[in-house]
Amino acid sequence: SQSLDIELVGQRIVESVCRLIDTQAATLFRLDHQSGDLVVVAIAGDVGPTFERGRLFPPGTGATGLAVLTRQPVMTPDVLADPRITLTPEVRGRIESAKYRSVLAVPLLVQDRVIGALGVGDRAGRVFGPEEIELAQAFADRAALALESARLYKEVRDARDFLQSITESSIDAIFTADVHGRMTYFSPGATEIFGY
Repeated sequence: SQSLDIELVGQRIVESVCRLIDTQAATLFRLDHQSGDLVVVAIAGDVGPTFERGRLFPPGTGATGLAVLTRQPVMTPDVLADPRITLTPEVRGRIESAKYRSVLAVPLLVQDRVIGALGVGDRAGRVFGPEEIELAQAFADRAALALESARLYKEVRDARDFLQSITESSIDAIFTADVHGRMTYFSPGATEIFGY
């Protein structure tokens, strides 16, 4: 809640959840609504070669993909041996060389819409208890709101910058006024046309 920078918010989320649940690693994913892929946004701890920012995971891949599909937390003491979890050969190979096997993944939900997932990993055999799962989901719910706020802020800022670039480069007179009739914006084109 202290920042509207998506990367900074994401990094704070994964670092905080590692401390909160006392795990070796955490990864934050954003759901690409066009492709259905999960995109790695932030990483904390020792994830080994499994994850890197920007890496794409096809729909339904891994514990986080299952959490997104089911819209429910997914916990497994060994992600490689769990028959519920689908792994591509590449992802399986990367996990085999990582230091964790136990995974807890929770979906990020905003107004009943999945926007991503949060996954934590720890040593093989660790079982995340009901309280830890509940805590992770509660944390993910707050994290989802922070991420959504940052995303919306970025969209508004980008739209404002785009419109400003249009008005600044237009040869037309563009101006705005508030509800009291006071000028709030006068474009360079308007200055050129009107001479003031």
